[in-house]
Amino acid sequence: AGWGTLTNVSAKKQELEFELEGPIISNRLKHQKEPCFQLEAGFIAEQIQLLNEQIAESYEQVKKRADKVVLTVKWDLKDPV
Repeated sequence: AGWGTLTNVSAKKQELEFELEGPIISNRLKHQKEPCFQLEAGFIAEQIQLLNEQIAESYEQVKKRADKVVLTVKWDLKDPV
């Protein structure tokens, strides 16, 4: 989708953590006062939900100094789609 480079940095039993970075992310972090990455977080959560067949949710952590965004996706094994 041209959002930047998405890297899976950790995986736990019911959680995945991704880093989103690249020139597009750096540009948004520099030129927007309060950049929002909810579209990207929601897209990733939906994809994980489809793969795991469990309701998933995602939240973002903007790391301006590192020029990246950390997206954490969590799901509950007791909550099937």
